Amino acid sequence: MDDWQLTLHRLETPLQQFIDTDKTEAFVPPDSHAETFNFEPVGSTHLPAIDDFARAIIEDREPAITGESGRDSQELVASINLSGCREKLVRLPVDRDEYNGLMDELRSLRRLPGM
Repeated sequence: MDDWQLTLHRLETPLQQFIDTDKTEAFVPPDSHAETFNFEPVGSTHLPAIDDFARAIIEDREPAITGESGRDSQELVASINLSGCREKLVRLPVDRDEYNGLMDELRSLRRLPGM
């Protein structure tokens, strides 16, 4: 992803098959083709959700993003961060003590994910 343009490289041969069959001594990248997708820039993605939440209260309706779906999204982000930083498989729900420990470590290093 670069400046709202996503480039997807699709391998011609599945990666494991390429690894199993490539006999060259020097690294040769597998054949692939690229597809480019352009996206419209968006501002803060939280503002529309917050606005909808406030309107839902006023209009006495469910918000587009419920607390449950927001919690699930946050749990997924937590699992991705924990898995990537610890380089291991993480099961859902995330172990809160382990995740909080990671966040404390990253804060002490001033290296929160996404910074």
